[in-house]
Amino acid sequence: MKAKIILAVVWLLSRLPLSIIRFMGLLIGTILYYVPNSQRQIGAINLQLCYPALSLKNRNQLLKKALQNSITTLMEFPKVWLGDTVKWRKKIKHDSSTQLIDDKLALGKGLIVAVPHLGNWETGIDLLMQKAPVTGLYRPPRQQVLEKIMTQGRNKTGANFVPTNQSGIKQIFQALRRGEIIIILPDQQPKKKEKSAALFAPFFNHPALTMTLLSRIANKTKAPMVFGTVRRLPFLKGYESYWLDAPKGVHSSDLLTSVTAINKGIEQTILPYPEQYLWTYKRFEAQPDGKNPYKRND
Repeated sequence: MKAKIILAVVWLLSRLPLSIIRFMGLLIGTILYYVPNSQRQIGAINLQLCYPALSLKNRNQLLKKALQNSITTLMEFPKVWLGDTVKWRKKIKHDSSTQLIDDKLALGKGLIVAVPHLGNWETGIDLLMQKAPVTGLYRPPRQQVLEKIMTQGRNKTGANFVPTNQSGIKQIFQALRRGEIIIILPDQQPKKKEKSAALFAPFFNHPALTMTLLSRIANKTKAPMVFGTVRRLPFLKGYESYWLDAPKGVHSSDLLTSVTAINKGIEQTILPYPEQYLWTYKRFEAQPDGKNPYKRND
């Protein structure tokens, strides 16, 4: 029954006008800001850790906008997955930073694209497919019923999304050897805490358990790396992609140096549009001292 309800909601959202979805996201996000709930609490803790110099008033303003954006993003996904790719392509504007993708691909070593959870990151796949074949790693969603919809929606652009397992990682290396593009979401806390899989590195000057997979791929292949995403423009003006060169150090053979540089790249992607980042994710749940900053929410 739960799966049927989820499918019905996804189907409904995929058919609603974007204006209605954005209004609903704004409304629900505003309600979440004023009504005590775990999403508000997690977001407030994250912003306090990452923006300690901001006044409480300014942090709360940012929190409100972040909740509105996170709900809007969630509600937009069904339209991206089930909607017309060509129509979505027309909604996205590209600034001059898009040239960075062409420049890096011209080196002939493939391209690693790190896409933090900011804006509507799902909409950027089609742009990359226009540049070169794309292979992406993904972590299966908690709701298994969504996995098929999500993968079909991503793959309809022509991209090939593979799970984060031995077979998927093998395909990632093969794609880079062919001079293609790979996509990885770099800001998820790894489930494994072994040194080979994750290290603690500063993220907004606070320790965050960070995957080493991206660092190992970068060091082994020497493929160039860029950070980017697609941000939501105000007043239904669509979306705009933007891309940043990776900080120095991402290709270092020293894993700590590399993961620190990767987190710095994520920060640089977030800083211009912090209200569109997914602050409701428990990014700091694991800590070197074992203290969970979200424990008060449990």
